[in-house]
Amino acid sequence: MACRDWYQVLLPLLYRSARLEIAKVKSGAYQLPELTLKQAIDNGRQRYVRHLWIGVDMVDRGSYQTPAPILRSCGQLPAVTGVYIFFYPNFSSAVRAFGREDASRLASRVVSSFGALMGVASKRLPNVRHIAVTSVHAYERAMAVDPIELQLAEKAGTLIGAQATKVALQGCAMVEKVLALGLRDSMRSIALRVPMRMSRSLELVRRNSGSLERLIIDSRDRYEFDRRALDVDVPASIFIDRVTRKTIVYPRLRSLHVYGRSPGASRKPIQLLANPVPSLEALRLGRCRTFPAAFVLLENRARLRLLDVVLTRDIVRPLMGDSVVKESGFPSLTHVVLEQFYEKSENYPDPLTYKLMELLGRSPRLESMDINGYLFAEEDQYADYSSAGSSAE
Repeated sequence: MACRDWYQVLLPLLYRSARLEIAKVKSGAYQLPELTLKQAIDNGRQRYVRHLWIGVDMVDRGSYQTPAPILRSCGQLPAVTGVYIFFYPNFSSAVRAFGREDASRLASRVVSSFGALMGVASKRLPNVRHIAVTSVHAYERAMAVDPIELQLAEKAGTLIGAQATKVALQGCAMVEKVLALGLRDSMRSIALRVPMRMSRSLELVRRNSGSLERLIIDSRDRYEFDRRALDVDVPASIFIDRVTRKTIVYPRLRSLHVYGRSPGASRKPIQLLANPVPSLEALRLGRCRTFPAAFVLLENRARLRLLDVVLTRDIVRPLMGDSVVKESGFPSLTHVVLEQFYEKSENYPDPLTYKLMELLGRSPRLESMDINGYLFAEEDQYADYSSAGSSAE
């Protein structure tokens, strides 16, 4: 194959991702593609762009840009299916750097430019289905909502509400604004990373129970700024109707990831009347005590292909007490990742845990099995911040 032919083959890869920025992002805040959309347009290669990354910062007045005309100049971009928006607004830092008056003017310009960009995007990007909005600074601010972030989130919500079937949202302001749009109930994939105030976020999940195929809920506070309890029990909120107390079923959900703690002193798995995920093929589960893991695993034993869990007493004992599991195991499993968790009061090692590991290892289709070791809990180390439960918002 000639060099020219190779170049034509590589073009879709070279121009796959491009970026736009409103005020140049702070170095190291997050990684955007090297290629700018303007460079793609100048080279006449914009038709190859499939993923558009948008960065919004307020740390450098001299780098302020207005990208809406750039996007407008290239006409329709039907190949773009994903838009990934990163906010780093940090208005308080801008006030310290420039003074409140100058910071307010810069914020107004940034919000106006971003709103104009979203307006153009809704017309120039007709096939966008996957939209991710991340507030990079949210964790550093211990989930305090930046006033500029609220305005930016509202502008981003316009594009999300019009076109998205797959959304990933990090930061409570994003979720609040998206919910305010009254989205249709046809989302196929939702990823929520909101360490606090989950109750409103999970409303978005319940609203799309009939269409969801993939769900990620991450309530971990990675920097541990805020040690208050969650305002809601995640498993109970997504699986139990608050009025009828019946099980909420997600008939199309194939992949479920739940990470994070339970509220208050909740330690026991919730009780369900029916299988909430009858099509489940992949389960990744962190140490969320109230998640009905054993029940979900038993109900989906025959079809489950990927299992990534922390083995606790509430999982091991029901599984090893089931005669069907002991006889037939998990026949469809191909990938298994396990950790072991012991309370201080529990006997170690637990023979039942080893027997379950051995049973999983005998799955006929197994391709990989990773045992990550042992996790030990001091008496109050994983108490789910129960002592601070009264301070939850």
